[in-house]
Amino acid sequence: MIKSTYAKKGDVEMPRLIELLGEIIDVRDSKGKKHCLLHVLVMSICAMLHGYNDFEDICDYAKANEEWLNETLGLWNGVPCANGRR
Repeated sequence: MIKSTYAKKGDVEMPRLIELLGEIIDVRDSKGKKHCLLHVLVMSICAMLHGYNDFEDICDYAKANEEWLNETLGLWNGVPCANGRR
């Protein structure tokens, strides 16, 4: 699922974070699931560490960093958008 052992942006390495988050069991119904839980968690944590606090801001962060996130995580369907939440 993850393309790289070491996910870097600048000097930040995230392999342990990705490893730990990957252990979280996704209990969502697979019907209609568009985004991997690991991807959403990594995007959300990175955005929050950069000062983004609400879902729309997190989506804006993810859109602005979509290329890096895709290289790092191998996104299924790009980044989630704010109107995709439930």
